[in-house]
Amino acid sequence: MNNKLVLLFILICHCATGQSQLEPIGTYFKDQLYKTNTSASFLPISKNQEKWTCLFGVRKNDTLLPSKMKRFRDEHLIKVSGEDFKLEISPLFNFSLGNDLLDSSNQFLYQNSRGIIILGDITPRFSFSTSFYENQARFSSYESSYMSGHGEIYPTVNNQYNVQNAVVPGAARTKPFKNGGFDYGYAIGNLVFRATNKITFIAGNNQQFIGAGYRSLLLSDNSIGSPYVRVDYQFFPRWTFNYLRSRLLNLVRKPNYTTVEGYYQPKGLAVNYVSFAATNRLTISLFDGAIWAKGDSVKTSALNPLYYSPIPFLGHLVSDSTAYAISGLNFNWVINSNIRLYGQVAFARWKKMETAFQLGCRSYEFVGLESLFMQLEYNQVSSHMYQAPAQFLSYSQYNLPLAHTKGNGFREIVFRLNWRWKSFAVEGKSIVYQLIDHQKNALLPITKYSDNENNWLALEQVELSYQINKKLNLSVFSNLTYRFNSPSIDQKNLLLYFGIRTSLMNHYNDY
Repeated sequence: MNNKLVLLFILICHCATGQSQLEPIGTYFKDQLYKTNTSASFLPISKNQEKWTCLFGVRKNDTLLPSKMKRFRDEHLIKVSGEDFKLEISPLFNFSLGNDLLDSSNQFLYQNSRGIIILGDITPRFSFSTSFYENQARFSSYESSYMSGHGEIYPTVNNQYNVQNAVVPGAARTKPFKNGGFDYGYAIGNLVFRATNKITFIAGNNQQFIGAGYRSLLLSDNSIGSPYVRVDYQFFPRWTFNYLRSRLLNLVRKPNYTTVEGYYQPKGLAVNYVSFAATNRLTISLFDGAIWAKGDSVKTSALNPLYYSPIPFLGHLVSDSTAYAISGLNFNWVINSNIRLYGQVAFARWKKMETAFQLGCRSYEFVGLESLFMQLEYNQVSSHMYQAPAQFLSYSQYNLPLAHTKGNGFREIVFRLNWRWKSFAVEGKSIVYQLIDHQKNALLPITKYSDNENNWLALEQVELSYQINKKLNLSVFSNLTYRFNSPSIDQKNLLLYFGIRTSLMNHYNDY
């Protein structure tokens, strides 16, 4: 019987074409995806799911380059292939140096990241990817404050807590490094198996993203990757179902333990996502997401069996101490080959109905200029949207928001403009927040009071870059960022950076 199953598996693998490798979801790659793809909204997608290639900002004269130079620019450093087998390996790094020109301490800021990525295809049906990063960094004052405020929570006497170390969005928890620096390392990876042309199984700990926006109000890549299993199933030509189950952690150390350190507080994330392609240009998706209890700060217990069900909205039927559920809609409308409208709306029940709303536009030949990309996006989130009545069930992972990086209580306008000429690029980004009863500690798993913020915050950035390798988005860059918090007169930053980096994933600092 076992031999028959192995033979069946081999036959299935040899009856397929294409690759199953997941595409990166960094902003550069996402911008390219939504120039050519009309329906995908649960990212990352695999190469076989949608036929698209990196066309945004293609070099005009690639055909004139020598073959070795083309490989250096367009492929991984090491590439080994055989019959039904391919292996690719490249280094990953970010070496950058900067300064806050408004900081009187005059300390240099830096990012020193070294890593490696390994990707493999074994038959057209099975793919894997793994990457490792080791980092030391010193961030600006506002970034360090944000990261330290979301660090590990240790219990003390009299049921009190201390917050120690820090958490870097999109990366890992940290430990101190030299004078004001952070030391951290992390690894991410995935396995992808195409069971049939309509069913794909994915497992790993890489980030997920739902939507076509710069931000997501449903599920974002802002927080730390978590172990998950995901099934993508196209059950009718116009209908697709995504099933995601993941194990999350609140960074609260348990007070009772027999190991060297107390374990963190676990919880479960359940997402059911149904998409309907109403036309070839319009896709509407229904989102059901819930955080499920897996014990409390003292004791770990089994998840409620309803957690595993693919039936939507069951999280709304259980008690507040069992699950916190969020429901929403996502739409993606391709008006023509260069303009796309997108949006999201989400609802949750706290003491009253809480809401989140997004509306955005992408334009790929803005005002008729080739290679000029524009994105305009509006986001609005009510003051308790992602904060659960049972605080340990808030919509967070590693003490960071699972959706928008700012959490709750704000209105935001995002404007991006990007122009590319051959391998050169210039990008401007403007982000303006109006904070409305915003509490920076609202999504922490313990009660930690902070004053409501009702003010304005703005971040303006311009970046110049030269892309060396588009497969890794390897670029030499320099950027200037001005951030201010009004009406405060002492919360201003003017950051100047330059360096060289690969960039496959996002590490948001525009909060």
